[in-house]
Amino acid sequence: MSQHHARLSGRARQKRNEKILAASDVCHICGQPGSDAIDHVIPFARCDALGLDPEAPSNLKPAHHDVAPYCNRRKGDSLPSEIDRQVVLICGPPGAGKTTYAHTLGLEVYDLDDAKWGGSDALFRAALVELREQPRARAAVIRTGATISARQKSATTMGATECVVIDTDLATCVERIKARGRTEPPINVQVRGARDWWAKYEPGPVKLSFSTLRLKRSGSLA
Repeated sequence: MSQHHARLSGRARQKRNEKILAASDVCHICGQPGSDAIDHVIPFARCDALGLDPEAPSNLKPAHHDVAPYCNRRKGDSLPSEIDRQVVLICGPPGAGKTTYAHTLGLEVYDLDDAKWGGSDALFRAALVELREQPRARAAVIRTGATISARQKSATTMGATECVVIDTDLATCVERIKARGRTEPPINVQVRGARDWWAKYEPGPVKLSFSTLRLKRSGSLA
């Protein structure tokens, strides 16, 4: 711990952080506004070995911590250069809120339901394989992934760094499906898909090819 950090009280740190955020709330990790915390660019735990003061002004930057896309949590004790790749696999039943969540992350969204894929699973899978080969890919990929094996297959195909399961309850999923009025596929098919998902759902983690960093999120999204 640096002497500078030792002299800084909790209140003083809070005031310093508020001043930094007042000047700019643009996250130094993802480049998006809305930061709610201050991150040590060079992690506190790694500064001693590098002979650096973790509290130096140049080492303190805004970041998302308790708000999406949770950049500071994902970064942990990594250096910024070590988390360039972010490919988030988002799974859940129809109506769970997968698309809503995906668009909060500030990443390119891959969704088979988008018109550009023409409903072709083969084209979509080919794009995911290509995504795996991009060392600095930043994307959110939406799949259903009810079973562990299905999530594992998808995670391996795209080289996911995170796997998120949104397990919104069936009643809420059905209510949302009917309320949003999307008719392709037909509403009854979507409802059946949600029921099938819950009938098959297996909780459990997957092995991530590119990272052990995981953001686990479950429950319904407003």
